[in-house]
Amino acid sequence: MMKILQTIFFTPNFRKTRLSMCFLAALFSGNVIANDTVHLQLRWLHQFQFAGYYAALEKGYYEDAGLNVVIHEGFTKSTPIEAVLLGHAEYGVDNSEVLHQRLNASPLVALAAIFQHSPSVLVVRENIKSPRDLIGKKVMLMASDGDDDILGMMSNAGVSKKQVEIVPISFNIQDFIDEKVDGYAAYSTDEIYTLRKKNIKFNVLEPRIYGVDFYSDILFTTENEISKHPDRARAFRQASIDGWNYAMQHPEEIIELLISKYHSKKNRDELLFEAHTMRPLLMSDLVEMGNMNSTRWKRMSDVFVENKLVSLREANKRLVGFMPSFDVTMDKTMLQRYVTTGVFIFILIIFVLVILLVAFLGMRRENRKRREIEKSNKLLYQQVNHMQKLESIGRLTSGIAHDFNNILACMLGFNEMNKFMGEDITDESLREIMENNTHQIDVAGRRAAELIDKMLIYCRQDTKKEEMIVKPTLDVINEVLGMLRPALTNRIQIELVCECLGEAVHNCCENIYIDAIDLHQIVTNLVVNARDAMEERGGKITIALKTMTDVDTYCIACAAIIKGDFIELSVMDNGSGIEPQMITRIFDPFFSTKEVGKGTGLGLSTVSGMVHTSAGHILVNSELGQYTEIKLLFPIVNLS
Repeated sequence: MMKILQTIFFTPNFRKTRLSMCFLAALFSGNVIANDTVHLQLRWLHQFQFAGYYAALEKGYYEDAGLNVVIHEGFTKSTPIEAVLLGHAEYGVDNSEVLHQRLNASPLVALAAIFQHSPSVLVVRENIKSPRDLIGKKVMLMASDGDDDILGMMSNAGVSKKQVEIVPISFNIQDFIDEKVDGYAAYSTDEIYTLRKKNIKFNVLEPRIYGVDFYSDILFTTENEISKHPDRARAFRQASIDGWNYAMQHPEEIIELLISKYHSKKNRDELLFEAHTMRPLLMSDLVEMGNMNSTRWKRMSDVFVENKLVSLREANKRLVGFMPSFDVTMDKTMLQRYVTTGVFIFILIIFVLVILLVAFLGMRRENRKRREIEKSNKLLYQQVNHMQKLESIGRLTSGIAHDFNNILACMLGFNEMNKFMGEDITDESLREIMENNTHQIDVAGRRAAELIDKMLIYCRQDTKKEEMIVKPTLDVINEVLGMLRPALTNRIQIELVCECLGEAVHNCCENIYIDAIDLHQIVTNLVVNARDAMEERGGKITIALKTMTDVDTYCIACAAIIKGDFIELSVMDNGSGIEPQMITRIFDPFFSTKEVGKGTGLGLSTVSGMVHTSAGHILVNSELGQYTEIKLLFPIVNLS
């Protein structure tokens, strides 16, 4: 023993006071013994994803804590959770499955969340723009209930597992490249590099965008380890965190280590890409490395409950004790950085809100002018063009306001995290400052949210007319045709079809409950679009009015499920048609399939807004080079 102490305190290569204190703490602790051997099971092969653990081992942090750590690569036949539960390893690294298994009665305990945002994404074909486009497609996911964040993303978008063909993942991105599947569960830090290197065209669906924000690469152990060796668990966690801080400050050094000693299968460029893309996911510049928050774990468990992977009762019961009661201190500098960042974001948002408010006031003046033009019965065609622009701008501004509402929600969420972390501050004056600042941010942020709500209400007020004039639908259609026929060439014919009363079309009972001016504008826009589609070769425009029963589909514009009986107003042309990938975009503001200078991209967006204001929905059928049919479905209302 004296020889050991002499080596530590008096040799020229000793690690000074820090090593000495760590050794003495390990020597006299009842739970941590010098050179206590423990095993760490990784999720996958040696790569930068686990850089902190290699750094902790190679830089002596584990040794300083009195631990002899053996790091094991991951493999596909077994998971880190299985290895830890079976006693093959004391510690492991896994994704949200750690929480999932905990809620299903496995005695797992989370020590640190290394990734504050999960790198888990779904790589999909270029024509897949949203989770709803996955319906009927083949997707590779982890077997059993893995990839919970991706399943949560699909659920939030209204897509169930039964609507997608899920096959067990092969852990080989080549299957996606060879087009064996339409979607592949990947890491943004890993497979994305391979796809870009091979110039493969693809899209990425991120669960975070669809409201599923999970921790990932969670360092965990068992209740038994915490109970029998609490000091060892605490020491292992802290040494690992120290290793991660070192690794992110010296990525090139760790990459050399991975290549020379651990023989990583990735080359230098791949490891550099991995290190670069990991940094924003770890958020180590904003929060303490490995930070965990009970509120965030609760939100993750709620996703499992919503997807019926665990009951609410069991989730609330098993969540208790998932985080150990280790003391976590907060750095004053880091705290000041939180507050400064929050204040800066708040000021920026207020500045943008003021600009939006000025824009809204100007828009209100324009709306008043539009209503005056309507009352004076000026040329209806000019009114339609003017209303197109105003309505599209209103919808666009409303969307911007929604985005800033999301930013406010994010800011207030981080402010809540500051409140929780502020409770651990022992310095009373600092805690008082923290509480006051978070309170001021909370109050001001919520006032800003209220202001946005008022702006959104204003955006919608033009669609809620105080006086709505409803006319027989066929009368309005005939008015439109009377106005537009002179503008059509001899090569374009128009046919009006009504199926409810045979030839007695003027006594048609199928009247749509919508303001006559709005219906006039809707029909005008659709007929003009149909005319433009047949400009070169001519053709026939068919306007049909009929009753549709037992409808069961979804709206092409808002993706809402449509069920029941409706009045259908359709406009069909045998023109150039629309490319399949463009159909879902034709109702977006400022999007047009016409040549530059021949369309504003506002007509169909206006149609969509007015149809949905009247509780209607839209369907589109089209074949390139053959025809296009736009169907408007309105609820049946008794007008008598």
